[in-house]
Amino acid sequence: MQLTGYLVKFETSTRMALHAHHVVMQPPLQTPHVERLLAGADAGRVLGLVERLMCGYLPGACTAERRGRALVVVPDDISAVRPVDGRFNPTACLPALDDSRAELDAHIARTAVSTQDHAHTHRCRKGGYKGTDESCALAYPRVVQAATTCENGVVLARLDLGRLVFYVPTFMLALPCNHTIGIGIEQSRWKRQKHLHDVKVARGEARPQDAPRPQTLHEALLDNSFYMGKYSTKVDDCDTHGEIITLATASGRVRHAAHLVT
Repeated sequence: MQLTGYLVKFETSTRMALHAHHVVMQPPLQTPHVERLLAGADAGRVLGLVERLMCGYLPGACTAERRGRALVVVPDDISAVRPVDGRFNPTACLPALDDSRAELDAHIARTAVSTQDHAHTHRCRKGGYKGTDESCALAYPRVVQAATTCENGVVLARLDLGRLVFYVPTFMLALPCNHTIGIGIEQSRWKRQKHLHDVKVARGEARPQDAPRPQTLHEALLDNSFYMGKYSTKVDDCDTHGEIITLATASGRVRHAAHLVT
C-alpha cells in the first residue's frame, strides 16, 4: 500500500499574522516513477495536474490588466461576485454555491489578483537580496509561460502574469487568502535565473557559457523537498509564537481572540 505523508506547521510572521506551511509527500511521485510518467502516454495528465494545482492564470474568460499600481480583472461587469476585502473574515467573501460557472470564475480571478499580486517587501530583501525585479529573495516576477510543458526533463507551469503568485483555485473558493504552492518537479525559478542571465549577457555583464543550467528531475525534487520540508519542521521561538497559536487553535470562545485580526 502506498501511503501519503503530510506535514503542517503553524507559525506567525513578524507582524504576528498566523500562517502555516504544508508539505504533501506522495511516494508514487518519486523521481523514477515521475520520469516514466512524463516519458509515456500519461505525460499530458501529469502536466494537467501540475497546471491545475499550481495555478498561474485566471480561470474562464477572465484576464487582468495593470491600472496604475493595481491589477484588476477584465471583464469587471459581473455584479454578482462579492468584493474581496482583506479587513474582513474570508468567509464574508465566499460566493454563493448556486452562482454560475462564470461568476465563480470571476470570483476566483478577483480574489487571485487581490491576494496573489506580488509586490516587493522587506521579505524580498532577506539573504542579501535587494528586493527588486532583478534581485528578489522570492524570485518574482517570474517569466511568463504560455503552457505547462516538459522539455528535456524540465517542467514549467503555465504562468500568464509574471507577478501572479502560483495559487490553488479551490482555496480561493473555500478560504480566500494569500498563499502559494510549489510542486517539486517545477522549475520556474530556474527559468527566471536564465532570463536574468540573458539580460546580463545582452548588457555585456555576463558570458553566455555561464548560463545556469536546469536541474534534473531528481535534483529538482531533492532541492524542493529540502526547501519545503525546512519550513514545515523548523523550530521557532515558542515564547513568542506560542500564545497566539494557542488562541488560534483553541476550541470554544477565547478571550482576546480579536487580537488575532491584524
